[in-house]
Amino acid sequence: MKTIRKAELVLWTLLLGAMPAWANNPPRPDGIFSIILIFPVVLIGFRLAGAKFTEKEQKYRLLRGLVFTLCVILSLAGTGLAGLPLLVFLLYGVLRGAQIIMRGQGGKRILIGAVVCVFTVFAVCDYFVSLAVFSPVPMNEARAVSTLRTLAKAEENFGAISGQKTGKPGHYGTLEELRNAKLLDESFAASGAQLGYLYSVAPSAGGQHYFILAVPHVYAEGNVLPSFVPGASLRWVMDRKNGRGVGRKCFAMDDSGVVRAADVGPVHAVSREVAMRWNPL
Repeated sequence: MKTIRKAELVLWTLLLGAMPAWANNPPRPDGIFSIILIFPVVLIGFRLAGAKFTEKEQKYRLLRGLVFTLCVILSLAGTGLAGLPLLVFLLYGVLRGAQIIMRGQGGKRILIGAVVCVFTVFAVCDYFVSLAVFSPVPMNEARAVSTLRTLAKAEENFGAISGQKTGKPGHYGTLEELRNAKLLDESFAASGAQLGYLYSVAPSAGGQHYFILAVPHVYAEGNVLPSFVPGASLRWVMDRKNGRGVGRKCFAMDDSGVVRAADVGPVHAVSREVAMRWNPL
């Protein structure tokens, strides 16, 4: 196989391997794997094209490595902090691609340099699009489950405290009683609102049981794509409405400790009988 064919095979394999961008777990945006692959693509491109780094470039490679490491860490934040690092990666990859074209040997240098530039643009755009349209729904729903467990823990503590005061089996309390007992964080609103979800706590008549319900304050319309969809660009094409709401799933929990969830649409009231038929997590 000719050298130019080998170069095409290697670079296209890396390009296709970057598309799934598995390196970041949800709810962070995908694409960081594509960003990291810019560096081996550049090194392979230099070698295949017969280009060489200057002595000055080799002298400061440790410093560049530290700067790029910091940029990768900032990109992992999945927020606006990734804007400047993305610009750094874009300039680096395009500059190296141009250097391959200028310093390489033979006609293959033009193709290899162009592939490096195209790969860099793809990787940066993939991550940028994921930042722009990434759905916060999975993150909000994960927070809702965590808050539900926090409320359940507060109920356990309230039951223990009430039992100590009366010398009898303790009873569970309402949301207001939990707040008054300082068992909830001060950020937890009296209305039950917390991080976009509305929570209601309903003890039974004798206080021996409780039922907690969490519903999204603003229901997320449109398709919420699964986290394993390859590539942020594909996610953007398939669903532009993603992330306009808080969440899609409602969550429920009782004193059994089992969390149940279901997508029942934009509702704010669900009975315990209905919620207990939802699928457990």
